[in-house]
Amino acid sequence: MQTSRIPHSQGLTAPADGVFDFDIAAQPLAVALHQYGEISGQPALFDASMLAGRISSAVQGRFTAGQALSQLLARTGLKAERLSSEYGETYVLKAIAAAESPSVVGMLERLRTNAYAARIQQSILRTFCADARTAPGNYGALFRFQLDSEGQVFAPRVLDGSGDAQRDALLLAALRGLQLGSAPPAEVVQQPLTMLLVPDEPGAASCGSLPGGH
Repeated sequence: MQTSRIPHSQGLTAPADGVFDFDIAAQPLAVALHQYGEISGQPALFDASMLAGRISSAVQGRFTAGQALSQLLARTGLKAERLSSEYGETYVLKAIAAAESPSVVGMLERLRTNAYAARIQQSILRTFCADARTAPGNYGALFRFQLDSEGQVFAPRVLDGSGDAQRDALLLAALRGLQLGSAPPAEVVQQPLTMLLVPDEPGAASCGSLPGGH
């Protein structure tokens, strides 16, 4: 599972015309989604296993975040569904093919209906915000982790570092053993979840935008 961008979407400042300049080449989908998140600041959640072997379509030009994501996913067999809840907003990536694994379909459906995807996003962001050394804002990073049946994070690892080895170690330490406060849907337990942090837009404050946050 993956979240493209942890900085809370409501804390972002989008261009006045609502469009962004994209220059993303056709490439492995995980890399393309990372670049998309850095440009748009939009969150997306997906089962990491869905990315294996998938190549993105190129996105070049000025588009809204939604238009660019749809173009990026063209011919990948995936589509994006926007999820809004009290915990914030995110995109959930889903397989288009009806033959997609029932376990994956069930997992994504449960995440969509009970907003657990956004809860994961907010819980981890709040943890990072608790330490000035890991507070999102001026760096990006891509990392993966799993959840046990009690909602505790285990096996975190950095996939694409923040550019600061000490900060990467602190991010992993913050994730390791983190308790999200409630048990996840059964379909999510021990599934690989991936989350992407991207820098804030100028003037945005990811930590300050958290519900009940700093």
